[in-house]
Amino acid sequence: MFSIKDRNLIRDHVFQMAASAARVVSGAVVGSLALGEGDRWSDLDLTFAVADSCPVSDVLDDWTQELTGKFDAVQLFDLPSGAVHLPCVFAPRMPAI
Repeated sequence: MFSIKDRNLIRDHVFQMAASAARVVSGAVVGSLALGEGDRWSDLDLTFAVADSCPVSDVLDDWTQELTGKFDAVQLFDLPSGAVHLPCVFAPRMPAI
């Protein structure tokens, strides 16, 4: 389980990735955090639009590499559906018990 501090750190990092990438043209916070700060159980639900000139798969590949490398995240699934790419879902690694 991640802490609120960890969640906010990852959120800020992803926002910075999007802001510095010309191929990302817009983004939105969705889910419970769209309405406020959420609580300790709230996860990150973010969505981004990618420029028409850039394949979504290129962005997903780069972001997957960045997030798994920097935060030791685990990619749970990526669900392509025709021309639309549905969520790429990541989870923090759980500490060994």
